[in-house]
Amino acid sequence: MEHFRWGKPVGRKRRPVKVYTSNGVEEESAEVFPGEIRRRELANELVAAAEEEDEEKSREMMEEEQQQQLLQEKKDGSYKMKHFRWSGPPASKRYGGFMKSWDERSQRPLLTLFKNVINKDGQQQKNLTNNHVPMAFFSVSKARGPPVSTVMDPFIGSNPRETLERVSASLGCSPTSAEVAAYLDKHDDLRHLRQEFLVPKIADLPPSDLSLVDGTQECIYLVGNSLGLQPKKARKYLEEELEKWAKTGVHGHTEGSRPWAWAENNIEGLMADVVGAKTEEVALMNGLTVNLHLLMLSFYKPTAARHKILLEDNAFPSDHYAVESQIRLRGFNPDQSMLLLSPRAGEETLRTEDILEVIEKEGDSIAVVLFSGVQYYTGQLFNMAAITEAGHKKGCYVGFDCAHAAGNAELKLHDWGVDFACWCSYKVDGMVGTRPEDSVPDEERDGAAAWRERLQAVEPAHPAGLPAARQLSMTSMRTLRRKSLLLTGYLEYLIQHIYPEDPSHPCRSLVHIITPSDPQQRGCQLSLAFSVPIRKVFQELEKRGVACDMREPSVLRVAPVPLYNSFSDVHRFIETLGSCLAASSQ
Repeated sequence: MEHFRWGKPVGRKRRPVKVYTSNGVEEESAEVFPGEIRRRELANELVAAAEEEDEEKSREMMEEEQQQQLLQEKKDGSYKMKHFRWSGPPASKRYGGFMKSWDERSQRPLLTLFKNVINKDGQQQKNLTNNHVPMAFFSVSKARGPPVSTVMDPFIGSNPRETLERVSASLGCSPTSAEVAAYLDKHDDLRHLRQEFLVPKIADLPPSDLSLVDGTQECIYLVGNSLGLQPKKARKYLEEELEKWAKTGVHGHTEGSRPWAWAENNIEGLMADVVGAKTEEVALMNGLTVNLHLLMLSFYKPTAARHKILLEDNAFPSDHYAVESQIRLRGFNPDQSMLLLSPRAGEETLRTEDILEVIEKEGDSIAVVLFSGVQYYTGQLFNMAAITEAGHKKGCYVGFDCAHAAGNAELKLHDWGVDFACWCSYKVDGMVGTRPEDSVPDEERDGAAAWRERLQAVEPAHPAGLPAARQLSMTSMRTLRRKSLLLTGYLEYLIQHIYPEDPSHPCRSLVHIITPSDPQQRGCQLSLAFSVPIRKVFQELEKRGVACDMREPSVLRVAPVPLYNSFSDVHRFIETLGSCLAASSQ
């Protein structure tokens, strides 16, 4: 049994072949005989023929649909308002023609399986030169499923600190060295996405002081939690719609690759993937606060016994005002009906157990639980699944403002049973979601039905949201989250090691992170407090080409976004922060 499992073949010439193991390393392994080679060749020919047949059928189907549509339009020359969302666009215009329903796809599961098995040896992977330094946090998955394993996955299960220390040990340098950042960038499978965005030059930022910094460099953009970078294709999409308007006028509502009347259909499915919802649960419209008002008009149905709304004491100001106005609109007093939850004395973030305790204790009087997905000031990621479950047990509606969570954390709004949520696309045109009416219990349908009725009075989404949604569709939220955990963990590690809180050096500038240290309780943002005046630090950062933002009374929000920020961005920020703290202390 020395040559092959079943013994050495008689009268046949053995042909050793190279195979590729799961870690991508070439090995001399099994043998393939002439009959086996011919069988594979036949299989490849069969698969190629089947694919060619599929493409031909697809072209024929599209041509037939277009002909039928033209005939129908010729028969009926009258103009009909058939473009509203509930009637649905024609199949040829659905999703701008770039997506097809499952029924329209060719289904050849046996051939697909045959192809995957037979042609496995043709799927060659590169053997990375530094595969002895594996990294758990990089794994590309352009499909919607789990991340694809890479040769770096032996680090799975380690935390960012361990990853950084192992990488630095293999490189023979300090974990705070720029070499570590360069290595991480080199092995970042998402690094190509940065090329899809326009990064401003330092000289173009109004506060920059060119006597302090090289204006030709790209700025250090760490404010994606407030406004994301412009996708390069945004201008192209807008110009296409302006050109269509100029040439076709009113016909742009129903014609072209992206008819305006169904504009939202281009990205509803993509955005549903971002927040973990079904397409029919998502609508694109308005601004965030307008959507929050519409949702509360439908879901906030106070009674004498159940009239309270539970929210954070430090909720985003416009959310606070919206809740207060809705309570007054219903004839109640905000002093009695707004139930505000604050952190424990001496703490800066809310504990999940405290939130659940309040819901359990006050739940019978709470009509709506309304929380942030990610708290805008502290960067805390709330346990939305636990909050939703607790609220439902007490008969409350549960909704979330996901403005800082959508595109930042891996959300599963549908699976968690969230009643309603709103978010926005410019961070990561308003967006809003709710459970479909047919999934809502009979006794709760009034709110969902009323919300659906109000959709008929709103403007469709603007096509400017399309490029951002498509950038997100180039990867998956799970893959982005994996990188984000390491990227923000790297920022935290550098701050803790370079600017530690050391009582033995009272004159040294300190940086205190108020965001939870548990990666599962935060998104990409870290909120920083300083021992020197915050406004001075912020101004010095802006002079040196750093884009972040300051929030009163004393927080600097820094958010490395995995779509386009690099580890070198983080390292440059830390270096720049040192000179800013020195200037602020003078």
